[in-house]
Amino acid sequence: MIVPVRDRAKAATTLAGIVGDVEVGDLDLGDLSSVRRFAASLVASLPRLDLLQFAAFQGRDQLWHRRSKYSLRMNWLVKEEPENYSYSQFQADKTTGWAGVKNPVAQRHLREMQKGDRVFFYHTGKEKAIVGTATVSKVAYADPKDRRASLSVVELAAGKALARPVTLAEIKADKRFADMPLVRIARLSVQPVTDAQWTMIEEMAKK
Repeated sequence: MIVPVRDRAKAATTLAGIVGDVEVGDLDLGDLSSVRRFAASLVASLPRLDLLQFAAFQGRDQLWHRRSKYSLRMNWLVKEEPENYSYSQFQADKTTGWAGVKNPVAQRHLREMQKGDRVFFYHTGKEKAIVGTATVSKVAYADPKDRRASLSVVELAAGKALARPVTLAEIKADKRFADMPLVRIARLSVQPVTDAQWTMIEEMAKK
């Protein structure tokens, strides 16, 4: 079951007693781009929908009485020119502050990141490939170098390099990625990745 929410923190409290496997998705009905992203993630990650239900409720105890595990983790992809900061340098540093993002949509994605979220590291330029993984180690905070105090920074911890880079050309050639922002919005430097897309890319890297 996928439950769309506008506020992750509130969702964690409200859904603490839900029965079964639950995945939480970000959805702000007042933001058309948010609705489109959520719809695209559903289409990309699910072979079919068995039930689509809209409901409002006042308290979790009215509907659920048993505690179960659920995930608030999300996946992301960040881009960098390897000549500026390569994945191998990131691994050597172990952690880094992801700064310098100025696009408003990319900035919003940075602010949505939560500690523990998974991140793909993508080399731009000539390579155009996903080369490794990372984890969000610290949520967004004000960029100390930004005098206007309008930009945010997150901290990332290096993960592992993929068994082999997965190129943009490969991803574009696979119809399963048709709705992936990496394919549709080429210039966006920070973007969401669905669980299904994450798994498929990891599998491609093993071939």
